[in-house]
Amino acid sequence: MIFKQTLKTTLTKRLLMWVPSVALLVLASGAGAAILNVPSGYPTIQAAVDAATGGDEVVIAAGVYEEQVVITTDITVTGAGIGQTILVAPAFMPHTVHPLQDNAVIHAEAPASTVVLRDLSIDGAGQARADTRFIGIIYDSAGGTTERIEIKNVHSTPVSTAISGIGFYIFSEPTDDLDLLVKDVTIHAFQKTGFACFGSGCAPQLENVTVDATALHTDAVQNGFELLNGSSGSLTNCTAIGCWYDGTPIANTTAVGFLCYYAVDWTLENCNSVENQSGIYSIATGLTLSNSSIAGHLQQLNYNYGVVITGPAGAPTTSAPAI
Repeated sequence: MIFKQTLKTTLTKRLLMWVPSVALLVLASGAGAAILNVPSGYPTIQAAVDAATGGDEVVIAAGVYEEQVVITTDITVTGAGIGQTILVAPAFMPHTVHPLQDNAVIHAEAPASTVVLRDLSIDGAGQARADTRFIGIIYDSAGGTTERIEIKNVHSTPVSTAISGIGFYIFSEPTDDLDLLVKDVTIHAFQKTGFACFGSGCAPQLENVTVDATALHTDAVQNGFELLNGSSGSLTNCTAIGCWYDGTPIANTTAVGFLCYYAVDWTLENCNSVENQSGIYSIATGLTLSNSSIAGHLQQLNYNYGVVITGPAGAPTTSAPAI
């Protein structure tokens, strides 16, 4: 009996010592990421984003929301699905960045480094202004993940020749060290470019991204994917459709499905150029191209090319397995 009583007392003491630890563990778990609901908890997406802190998730119910959203914190923004949660560009969007006055429906920007966007439709509603460069989504010195997103109607009204109307734009500085995954994204009805990447501070990975220009042709010399100065990254299972220049033919001017321009290294695998004026045009870029296809435009267009690889003397060009 004495042994049993001693054991009971010892166990009781040990339990008393462990209970506070368990309570602290529960409290620590409860103090983690918060979920901020729109519109039940917050009237606008921006209001929820402003209230969120690092690691929080803004959950947007199905519906149409007319606003510009600026994200500067490491958060997740989740909708109810493509075609269910629709963010529409308002007539005036005050937030711009850079000398070119980049003006996006969604800005994900520093000091944020990891911003997640998913399950949304972005409708530019033809709201491009003459004094800005209109963009659907911009990641400006920020990384993260974008998945299951639709971007459409990123153009001016009426459609113009301005170098504006970019579906998705990544900008980075050389000192940035960022990763960005863009997956299961469709971009259509854009004025200038479906997807563009500029700068050496971010190495994006694109998977299952489709850029389709067939619904809107312009004199702005459309390009599906623009992989620009200093940038590097990879495209897997990506498709560019129907980019062509319908203005007066200009020598050495062609619309391109996949354009590499003074970039560093890009890998294109299982990518498809479908009925673009030119399929792939690489200038002074290290390009690795494999298991990809090019189907030319059905019309007889001027300056129509399949693959062009060029660059100044000494510049990196390409290592290209069979197309």
